Amino acid sequence: MRKVLLVTVLLAGLAGCGPKAPGPRGSVESGPIAWMSSFDAAKTKADKEHKLLLVDFYATWCGPCKEMKETTWKSPKVIEKAAAFVPVEVDVDQNSSLANQYSISGIPAVVILRPDGTEVDRREGMREAPEIGKWLDEVASK
Repeated sequence: MRKVLLVTVLLAGLAGCGPKAPGPRGSVESGPIAWMSSFDAAKTKADKEHKLLLVDFYATWCGPCKEMKETTWKSPKVIEKAAAFVPVEVDVDQNSSLANQYSISGIPAVVILRPDGTEVDRREGMREAPEIGKWLDEVASK
């Protein structure tokens, strides 16, 4: 009886340890930022709204990407600053040609683009909320 109970408890605990189910955008849920999943649709929206694109290049298996989704992208300051951009997530495994087009060599990579697709700036690697918030503020004010 104890063995059955122990196995049941262990299995129940392990059930929550795997990757999270995909969110509505086809990626791991990343909070209240309204991430788009279509790069082309995001470019069109950015052009129409006269905004820059905030492009998050990630992969579902990437630990630092998951960490940014759970911390950086959920920070109230970052959420506030991201509203000045059109945010779009790009899974590098599903969109390798786009990742190659922007020379993404490591993830996470956050790239700011003009609506025509030209690069303004980028940050690569895990970044904390204060740094990303300050950076987004600087780019938006240019």
